[in-house]
Amino acid sequence: MKFFKFNPKEIKKLSMYIFVAFTIRWGVAEAYRIPSESMNPTLKPGDQIFVNKAQYGVRIPFTKTWLFKTGDVNHGDVVVFRYPKDESTYYVKRVIGLPGEQIYVDEKGTVFRDGVAQTEDYTAKKIGNAPEGSSLVPYGPVTVPPDQLFVLGDNRDNSADSRIWGFLPKNHLMGKVAFKWFSWVD
Repeated sequence: MKFFKFNPKEIKKLSMYIFVAFTIRWGVAEAYRIPSESMNPTLKPGDQIFVNKAQYGVRIPFTKTWLFKTGDVNHGDVVVFRYPKDESTYYVKRVIGLPGEQIYVDEKGTVFRDGVAQTEDYTAKKIGNAPEGSSLVPYGPVTVPPDQLFVLGDNRDNSADSRIWGFLPKNHLMGKVAFKWFSWVD
């Protein structure tokens, strides 16, 4: 039986490839699959997305601590984050409220930010069922605390979001959805 023999040049080259792959996945971009209808019609179950992990900053590996920040979170950003109730689960939602803003959702589902009705052409009209035990509208008014975000799914009647589990800590952000690269449903 013959064993593989690596010379030092091959080991060095392989180590470099592994380092580059982990660096890209850890700090630059990562692929995710959409598991639910909460972001329908923007993202559908089975869609494959790439997330720009450097959009808001670079973290110390395997922590929630930022080394440095590169950009601000904006209204309408579609973000991937660690679910606050179970950090091993990743969610994707749209940013609706930033720190200090007052959010209210009326009985028709219209979102008001600081008293101004928001135009949201991306939201779904009645797709699926609301999460069990939830009363999604009306909601609020609530004021977004410092270092937190208010996020909602585009499929408002079928989304477990800030109306159910509360505000999203900014340090749970993984990044901003950059693009959809594959879809099983289109």
